[in-house]
Amino acid sequence: MNASPNNVRDAVTAVLLHDGRLLMVRRQPSLNSFAGFTAFPGGKVDAADAEAPAPALGCEGHAPRLITALLREVREELGIDLDALARAGAVQAL
Repeated sequence: MNASPNNVRDAVTAVLLHDGRLLMVRRQPSLNSFAGFTAFPGGKVDAADAEAPAPALGCEGHAPRLITALLREVREELGIDLDALARAGAVQAL
């Protein structure tokens, strides 16, 4: 399958480690693609991610819309607020 520039979209993926363990998710069985597969949390960057205020968590070298999308995807899929955890000193790297 050849991807043309018109159908290539930005996406984000979180690789989360906690106490030496790798956190992954199982995709919902009702999804159209890769249903039931184990994956890292993440997804497509939405247009709203560019319009949202930049997250308090700074990640030098990365576009704010990508960080916003990453934080949103982790919050949506796992219920984890990485931005709040990072501000509290509970996240070592992002």
